[in-house]
Amino acid sequence: YRNKASGSTAAPLVTIKQDNASDDQAALSIIQDAPGYGLDIDQNGNKEAIYIDSTSSTEHVISAVGSSLTTGRLGYFYSNSASTGTRDLIRITNDNASATATTGLRVVNDSTGDTVYIDDNGNGKALYVDGEATTADMVKFEADALTTGSAVKIGSNASSSDTRYILELVNDHASSTGTTVINIDQDANAYGIKID
Repeated sequence: YRNKASGSTAAPLVTIKQDNASDDQAALSIIQDAPGYGLDIDQNGNKEAIYIDSTSSTEHVISAVGSSLTTGRLGYFYSNSASTGTRDLIRITNDNASATATTGLRVVNDSTGDTVYIDDNGNGKALYVDGEATTADMVKFEADALTTGSAVKIGSNASSSDTRYILELVNDHASSTGTTVINIDQDANAYGIKID
């Protein structure tokens, strides 16, 4: 417990320091057999509740394993703030242009459940992509194992009679004379486009 102003302190309240580089054991281990929290942080100040500065090169900075899950989640992030200030609930930044082999986010799913599920209940874009690529594909789908499935399926069951487009492609610059809005390359003896 400490109750001093910042001008009267010069060090953390608690410091755990393992100063031998050859020791491969944990600096802090918490074993919790009861149904309470393993670690409870109540952060009331305007600063990060958890801050990690890691110099790891080949190991994970954060690793979470939950192989006994049934209806629980491996991670849960929740916000009920009414503020209209611009913010991201989660942001992943790869800030070095030379890290060309880095993937910003990779999701691997070995089951038949949805790999990514977006449930957008507000009147905004469910998915927005702002890319600065010049020679690379902005969005790419590869589905080389398909049998009766579709590579991309877009559907709407809205009953509104308002004028709208299910799919809209816009080439918005008059100078881009070399642009083809839709290019279909069909190598099989089948329809390039089928309209029913």
